[in-house]
Amino acid sequence: MRKIGGIVIIIISLVLALSSALNFQEDIIFANILLWVISLPLYISGQIMKTSKSEFKHRGKRWIFIYLFFFFILPLLVYLHVSYQDFKESIFVDDQFIIYESASSKLGVISLVGFIILIFLCAGRFLNPGLERKGLLNVIIYV
Repeated sequence: MRKIGGIVIIIISLVLALSSALNFQEDIIFANILLWVISLPLYISGQIMKTSKSEFKHRGKRWIFIYLFFFFILPLLVYLHVSYQDFKESIFVDDQFIIYESASSKLGVISLVGFIILIFLCAGRFLNPGLERKGLLNVIIYV
């Protein structure tokens, strides 16, 4: 019964985190409060209820990082990339900045492809604990 209760709490926290991720662009403050104050503690308590404290201490950090990667880091990166043009127009009012081209140019396509590759590299690095040669992957991500 305890395991079923933990799974139900985890599902509730995942639904709240998904709504937080979807609400990230409209109201970033509410989304962060929903994620950090309500959803993450529910997820941690559900994981502890589903497993045991000792098993949670052994595997908990990895599960929490996966949770935060999908519901905080990934939505934040997508939000920053999508609203890049708005940030550029609000900060640089003058159109004389040649280095800041619009996202529809070839530079924008290259940056989008690089951004997607970086997301997959980071996800592969952190979500696969048995991956060998992590140092090489770290160097690729840093470069």
